[in-house]
Amino acid sequence: MTKDISKEYYFSTPDHQQGDDEIEIFARPYIIPYTPEILFIIVLFLSPALLFLILQITLKNSPQLFIENRAYINMFILGASGFYLSVGFFALAEWINYYYDVLIVTRSLLIDIKQRTIFFREISQFHLKNIEDVRSQIKGILPTLFAYGNIIVQTAGAQENRLIEDIQNPQKVSSKIIKLQENARAGQKQTIENDVEKLFHIGEKKFNGDKNRS
Repeated sequence: MTKDISKEYYFSTPDHQQGDDEIEIFARPYIIPYTPEILFIIVLFLSPALLFLILQITLKNSPQLFIENRAYINMFILGASGFYLSVGFFALAEWINYYYDVLIVTRSLLIDIKQRTIFFREISQFHLKNIEDVRSQIKGILPTLFAYGNIIVQTAGAQENRLIEDIQNPQKVSSKIIKLQENARAGQKQTIENDVEKLFHIGEKKFNGDKNRS
């Protein structure tokens, strides 16, 4: 799969990686860990209607008091509108945090995008050839049942490991990253060998030319 991921997700990559580097892994966090937030948003959206029913039950001795009083109705509509606006903003923030929290692995780069808040995004890029170790971690009842967990990436010279959270099938993803890392290192080794061989031939030609002139 090839596409300009830098334009869609608003980050820069090295010039030689833009446009022609194939995406091998594209993963967002699994949806199960977001279930509490989803249920909470649903409850918030239903709460004004529940409040209205509670008021009706509370005022059962005079059921028309709330309906007939225009001031109460206006206050309720105004409060509900402000409440729904706040809930909508909260839901949008949660959706942005989910949508832009992405793991992208190409044939040469690992890009981890963490959307902390609406206005705070952390982007980390690692060359696969610099990755030393990749591990997967599944911990807990729900992660075990639904097969999602964390991927831990260790890079050369880094004091702290990179934690990529809540990825589905982390064992498969980590195994594929390791294979891509091995391919990247093999490609780098081949390039170095070709460069050394080329320099050797250039030096040999120059040496023979100087020798013939003398």
